[in-house]
Amino acid sequence: MDSSIFGDPPDGFENWIHGPLEGCILVTESEDVLAGFYKRAGDALVEVALRSELPLMYSKPILSLYRLTLELYLKEISNTEKRGHDLKELLRKVDDLVSGQIGQEVPTWVRNVVLKLHDLDRYARSFHYTRDRFGKKMQPLPGYLVEFSLLKAGMEVICQSLHRILEKIRPPAFVQVACEPAP
Repeated sequence: MDSSIFGDPPDGFENWIHGPLEGCILVTESEDVLAGFYKRAGDALVEVALRSELPLMYSKPILSLYRLTLELYLKEISNTEKRGHDLKELLRKVDDLVSGQIGQEVPTWVRNVVLKLHDLDRYARSFHYTRDRFGKKMQPLPGYLVEFSLLKAGMEVICQSLHRILEKIRPPAFVQVACEPAP
C-alpha cells in the first residue's frame, strides 16, 4: 500500500462514489440526516448478512447501526443535548413531546423495538465491545432471535414514522458538502 490511497479531492468531488473523502464533511443542522445514513448502512449490511453463510457475524454491527439510528432520531425529535445513550429516557421525552405537541402516541410496536434495543444495549456498548468502560469483561447478551429481513422492514417503517413526527415539529433539514484540501 502506498499514499496513493489518500490524495487531494478531485474536481467535482460532490459526485465522488469511490469512498469517503477525508476532510470533507456533510454539513447539516439535523441529526435525522445522519440517522438516515446509519439506517442505510444497516440496511446494506442486512443484505450482505442475508447472502452470507454465517449471518451471525453481522448481528452486532447491524443492531449497532440501527440502535444508533433510533438514538439520533429520538435525540433530534426531543431536542435533547447530544450526550448519553439512554433510549428509554429519550423515548419518554419523545412520548411527552408527541402527545403534547401533536396529540398522538408513539405506536406500541415502535416503543417495543426501541425498548428491546435499550434492554440489549443500555449504554451503547454491548454491540461494540467485549469489556465495559471500567475494563471488566461484559456479560454475554441474552439469547435472542433477529430476523434480519423483518428488522430491516420494521426499521424502514419506524424511521418513516419518526421522520414524519420530526417534520411536524421542526422545519426540514438541509445538507451541504464542504471540503478542505489536505495541507
